[in-house]
Amino acid sequence: MIEGRWGGAHGSRALKGERNGNCRHAAIDGLAARVMMGPEEMALLRLARAAAAQRRLVASAAQQERDARAAAAQRRLVAAAAQQDDWIRRCLQRQYEDALAAPLSPRLATLITQLETQDVSA
Repeated sequence: MIEGRWGGAHGSRALKGERNGNCRHAAIDGLAARVMMGPEEMALLRLARAAAAQRRLVASAAQQERDARAAAAQRRLVAAAAQQDDWIRRCLQRQYEDALAAPLSPRLATLITQLETQDVSA
């Protein structure tokens, strides 16, 4: 704990990394803690910061990988839906063409003739 010149309360906060809401005091406390650190403590602090930065990079890379996989899956789904739509369109087109090519039933032909006759006489 840093005592004396910087005060007991501020010194203990500086070592714990706490901030009391006043940026200037917090900066002074942090600086005082670093000034009082030896080379080993500074090396450990740098190592801890580097490890945290590396964890953030790994997490970011993992998130980018998940995003890329999700985007690829979405592209596959869109392509499959478009292929299915095309298949349905072709199937309906064939059914329509088959229906046009098929001869009318005798009953339907008679009804059409009757309707056309009524339409002309009206």
